Amino acid sequence: MSQGKEGHRSRKQPGFNSLVFASAVGFIGGWSLVERLRSGESGRSKSAIPSSKLSAVISSKKEQRYTWVINSLIVGGLALLALGIVQQQSAPSVTFQDKGTINTSGPITKAPSVALPFSPPVSLSIPAADVSSDMLHVGKDQDGQIEVPSGDFYNFAAWYKSSPTPGQAGASVIIGHVDSIDGASVFYKIEQLNPGDEIYVQREDGRQAVFTVDAVKQYEQDNFPAETVYLSNENRAELRLITCGGAFSETEGKYQKNTVVFATLKETS
Repeated sequence: MSQGKEGHRSRKQPGFNSLVFASAVGFIGGWSLVERLRSGESGRSKSAIPSSKLSAVISSKKEQRYTWVINSLIVGGLALLALGIVQQQSAPSVTFQDKGTINTSGPITKAPSVALPFSPPVSLSIPAADVSSDMLHVGKDQDGQIEVPSGDFYNFAAWYKSSPTPGQAGASVIIGHVDSIDGASVFYKIEQLNPGDEIYVQREDGRQAVFTVDAVKQYEQDNFPAETVYLSNENRAELRLITCGGAFSETEGKYQKNTVVFATLKETS
């Protein structure tokens, strides 16, 4: 993974495959029913089709039954396909607008005067984004990219262990997938966070670091501002959440942008 590219290179939008499958089953099953109706084998009584549907089609009762079924299948199938396409193109949002301001000043008054010592994170909770996850610890792969969760741990959040631990001075980095071919993943809703929302990180030493969201930004993956994202005021404990965002390119098999949440340590317990 190159800088900031949290990488879903072969992932598609949630729900698309299942909706296409449902529409296909509807068409196949429906046309089978049409054939059965034509051969008089359906076993359905005439009362199974509302009379209000019949009066608007043609005069022949037998033909009315065929026409109503066919039209229903066409409309229903097209609706499912349309919904699948909408789902494919709209998750995550492609109309995202940046929120908040990146904190570049000195330590804020509500932050602890002394940052916490080193202690790896064990779990992450973000109520406003429906996030509750145990924490993986990842490094870099053989290509020098940040590793991303995979396999049975695909839907976990992951702390990049070359960054400070959450609560230490500096910018701690936590990554997570936005979705998979099966649906939404751990960071699916983080682009919906707003300044002031809180992020809770439980650490191995039993301490909890509470961060307040300063800003939520999106950046083109091909023009990712690494210094802005990964560096911070060395006297302030900060947090970065990173996932994919923007439009999904079927041609390239990846998202075009990264969503980055900037947060500052508010308190510890």
